[in-house]
Amino acid sequence: LSVNPTALVIGGGIAGMTSALSLAKQGYETNLVERDNRLGGQAKDLYKTWKGEDIQHKLSELIHEVENESDIHVHLNSELIGVEGFIGNFKSALRNKAGEEIAFEHGVAIIATGASEYKPDEYLYKKDSRIKTSLELDGMFTKNDPSLKSLKTVVFIQCVGSREPEHPYCSRVCCTHSI
Repeated sequence: LSVNPTALVIGGGIAGMTSALSLAKQGYETNLVERDNRLGGQAKDLYKTWKGEDIQHKLSELIHEVENESDIHVHLNSELIGVEGFIGNFKSALRNKAGEEIAFEHGVAIIATGASEYKPDEYLYKKDSRIKTSLELDGMFTKNDPSLKSLKTVVFIQCVGSREPEHPYCSRVCCTHSI
């Protein structure tokens, strides 16, 4: 049984880009597929880490490294439309927004599609313009929104949408992000 030495990574966020770089450095020709028009995923809307590190700067460096790695082929505005085969030998098809289809064979597949931000119905979200999600607030910081200068107090409400009977789990990012 031979394994095809090419790889497919679905998702152009940090996990997908890091996976693609790791595979390329191991000698795998890698196809990185992102449905958006640029790489970055949710990190495009994040401001700083809990340690104060500039996420946008680190993200730009990572994107630059991915785009300059000769063994990575980036497919923006593209989606996976079909997969067939078996472990070590797959054939996948992509379609981009222009309707063009690309098919290729690969031996490895990584799915790193990330998550979607929860948009609450609670706490007057979308009913009061002052109420923002953490990602929306980060976006305001990233864009240097002038309305931030007039703020005197900010309140963070934790566990919105989780720790409830329908979703009894912890979201695992909110508390650290708020700090």
